[in-house]
Amino acid sequence: MIVALLVMQPDRACAQDDLQAWSQYHAMVTRPAPFSFGLYGELRLKDDAGRLSGFFVGPTVGYQFNDYLSFGGAFKYILLQTSTLEQWQRLELEIDPQIKLFDDRLYLQLRNRGEFIRITDEELPDEWRIRARHRLTAAFSLERAGPLLKLYASNELFWGQPFSSAVGVPILVTENRLVPFGMQLRLSDLAKINLYYMLRSRSDDSPWRREHIIGTTLLITPPRLVSP
Repeated sequence: MIVALLVMQPDRACAQDDLQAWSQYHAMVTRPAPFSFGLYGELRLKDDAGRLSGFFVGPTVGYQFNDYLSFGGAFKYILLQTSTLEQWQRLELEIDPQIKLFDDRLYLQLRNRGEFIRITDEELPDEWRIRARHRLTAAFSLERAGPLLKLYASNELFWGQPFSSAVGVPILVTENRLVPFGMQLRLSDLAKINLYYMLRSRSDDSPWRREHIIGTTLLITPPRLVSP
């Protein structure tokens, strides 16, 4: 079942390919257990990584309920350059079951996120949207591998209406993000970085489009917040 979810892709033909670069940043600000608070930022480049397409920024919060369940939330301000310039205000709420196996070497998490979005377009009336996302991640921790901390793979499905203002459109899978390979490296005592390749398939209206994404995620935790 895990393998099936990780490789599941929309079965429609893709009409367009594009190479993109995504750079994500998450800095932990404070961590009064079991809570955590941070700041998130992201830049996206499209058209063979030659043109800025997205900017994200906002605070995040997490709550570790126990070893098997955590909750999360965020509010992000987003600018997206499509055919016009869209401004998003997005509230995110998450429920994330998780488990560690084989002496904590194998980590499985199913992130379930609901998003409540207000979209302001310079040429269209404001639009409100609700979207659901489900991401399964399998990560394998490494020992005595130098700066290499873990390898991972994931798949995320997006549910809802296609990106249009049409009414009465059935709820369908509108996007899929497959990460067949990713790795995490330690840069210093306070910084780690994730490097990954993502195959993104999505349908704004139709047909489906495919995008190849080279991504990085920089994770920063101040020394006073690092667990001993």
